[in-house]
Amino acid sequence: MKNMDYTSNKRRKISILRIRQALLSVAMLSVALFFTSNADAQKVAVKTNLLFDAALTPNIEVERWFGKHNHWSAMAEVWFPWYTAHHNSRAYQVLNIGAELRYWMFPHNGNLRPLHGQFLGLYAAGGKYDIEWGSNGDQGEFTSIGLTYGYAFRLAKHFNMELSVSGGYLGGPYRHYHGLFNDSHLVWQRSEHRNYIGPTKAKVSLVWLW
Repeated sequence: MKNMDYTSNKRRKISILRIRQALLSVAMLSVALFFTSNADAQKVAVKTNLLFDAALTPNIEVERWFGKHNHWSAMAEVWFPWYTAHHNSRAYQVLNIGAELRYWMFPHNGNLRPLHGQFLGLYAAGGKYDIEWGSNGDQGEFTSIGLTYGYAFRLAKHFNMELSVSGGYLGGPYRHYHGLFNDSHLVWQRSEHRNYIGPTKAKVSLVWLW
């Protein structure tokens, strides 16, 4: 083993801190949505990625469009699955905070609503995670940057459906560990750094136009 170290109740301490950060992030997005919508009605959309929801990954996105012909929009998102099971020997914990600048290929006019049609985006994201199965797992941090292509279409007066795929760089340091004594102690076994280039996310999002 390399870099072996005991850390008592490590997951519990990390969990409380990360949950507070996730709740703070969601609160900040909600405040931004409130003030933006009051200042300029019909300029804000709230979304959830149904693929993540199906994978029990809570997530929320807020997007605002702007510019003379509404060619541009800015989006912020938070993912925060935070689960443990079997006396903490299994964990699926991720906190991801990201933002994206989008260019919509068709302008908004009397015949075409905002956030509709094809778009290209430039995104950046970062966060922390703890993934474990059967007392062996990884804790780490990550950053990601890349490009997005997507298409949105109308479902109803205030609802769109958005489909998108993203690709780029994803990487960061992590430590592999083994849990002992019902995971009250985690033994660090090695430290490494992941670097990945390729597809990074896919979305099928339900969009509510505010």
